[in-house]
Amino acid sequence: MEDLSTEEKQIYDRQIRIWGMEAQAKLRQASVTLHNFDAFNSELSKNIVLSGINLAVKDTSTVQRSDLVCNFYLTEEDLGRNKSQVAIQRVKAINPLVRVSSEAASGAVCVSGSFSEVLLVAEECRANNTPCYCVVSAGKRILVLADLIKRTLQGTTEEYLSIKETISKFPNFLETYRRRNSGVLKAFLEALYYRDSGNLTQTAQSILEDLGSSFMPSISVVAGLVAEDIVNFTTEQGNPFHALFFDGVTSDAFRVKLY
Repeated sequence: MEDLSTEEKQIYDRQIRIWGMEAQAKLRQASVTLHNFDAFNSELSKNIVLSGINLAVKDTSTVQRSDLVCNFYLTEEDLGRNKSQVAIQRVKAINPLVRVSSEAASGAVCVSGSFSEVLLVAEECRANNTPCYCVVSAGKRILVLADLIKRTLQGTTEEYLSIKETISKFPNFLETYRRRNSGVLKAFLEALYYRDSGNLTQTAQSILEDLGSSFMPSISVVAGLVAEDIVNFTTEQGNPFHALFFDGVTSDAFRVKLY
């Protein structure tokens, strides 16, 4: 593996002190693809490139006025422009040492958007053996499901279920999980799994109505945690999660395995 340059050592000095020179060199070789440059992925992009990971942004939509409210990269001058092109220009300026493009990268994928779109991208990733983080936002509450295919930690390898298989386990999880303060998480899963049943609890119905909406303080917290997990997975340091839930109402965040 090629040694870090003097400039890289200076820029990433604090990070190198935390996870070491070899880990930082692994990050330089890594890449992440963001599907949709929405509120969540715009926040995540900052954390990704500052860590030294290369980035690809895939978003064929154009900038709308509603995007200006929850995406700090975008301005009125960008209205009507392709989001990927705007993202490449603005994100690259944060850290010129990384590569930022619109071409799909070979590393992990993070998709944020509607539940149906997230599932579609997750299935494509699994078919291509690509690690994937799936982000579903419902206002102040955010659920992240991870399909990292397999992870290695201290010589031990664990295989992940696909996102589709994980979701199929929701009913059993809802019946058996007893963690304290897990009621809202269970309501979130209920809203996703039984969304068409017409027989949701009041909390689940409220979450269903909030699906797709953004709350920036919650996004800031979760984007930081996902970026940290990507670093852990890439460097094989730390313990990547299977699922992460954050409730911005109570500021409660926890990792959980849904199967």
